[in-house]
Amino acid sequence: MRARYLMVAILSLTGCVHALPPEVTCPPVVQAEAWVNRMPGPQPPDTSLIVTARIDAQELWMLKAMTQEAAPRILQLELLPGGSGYLGNTGFRSTKAGHPERIEIFCSGKLHHTISHVMTVM
Repeated sequence: MRARYLMVAILSLTGCVHALPPEVTCPPVVQAEAWVNRMPGPQPPDTSLIVTARIDAQELWMLKAMTQEAAPRILQLELLPGGSGYLGNTGFRSTKAGHPERIEIFCSGKLHHTISHVMTVM
């Protein structure tokens, strides 16, 4: 009797196994820039890190932080399908990222693009 219940349990769990999604084809990065915004204005100075990338894609893509620490030396972002905005453009903004030395953009688990110079705009 126990063997029968065990068999039913095992067979019902096989439906929980999903095939992994196919590897995403990453769009080429045409141009990417990053800067820390220290422009003066009516409010206290903003210290946002802004990353913009032009990509060769006919779908929407977004950049999401992989690095969890505040003010990392190397900021790692992930390029993912989806998001909102304009075709061929994606961006990222953070007030916690500080001024990293460089930014690495990953796609499908692999290093896809590197921004080696992060400007400061004053």
